Amino acid sequence: MTVLNGARDVKGDNAADATLYADLVGDPDHPSRGEPAVGGRRGILWTNEAGFEVPALYTLGNAGRKVPGTLGPGTPHIFNIAVSKNTQITERLRAQFRFETFNSFNTPEFNNPRDQVGQSGFGVVNAGNSHREMQLGLKLYF
Repeated sequence: MTVLNGARDVKGDNAADATLYADLVGDPDHPSRGEPAVGGRRGILWTNEAGFEVPALYTLGNAGRKVPGTLGPGTPHIFNIAVSKNTQITERLRAQFRFETFNSFNTPEFNNPRDQVGQSGFGVVNAGNSHREMQLGLKLYF
């Protein structure tokens, strides 16, 4: 868990690529993990906001990069299915019909929760990037 603008605020504007980690002050697991977010925020609650604080000025935070309980929902198993039929029309002419589905069972694949203390939507999983796609195809070989 990092801090939004943390390194700049502690080390000044010369801290271009520096990272400041937050202080872990409580349980990082959200008590109602997986439920919809409240208070006008969109997404799914994942990380307990009260478990993290911005460290005091000129100090480094004690939370590491991978705090247990804050890692994302993981990657689901996604199945793709293809069915094709080849038909010989003449000696030189052949046709192929294809039906393909990607993410056949429409399993959602959610992004990781936002992980910067002070960022809007901190600790909320707010997007998914996988949906079912189907396509038909007809090829003619000559």
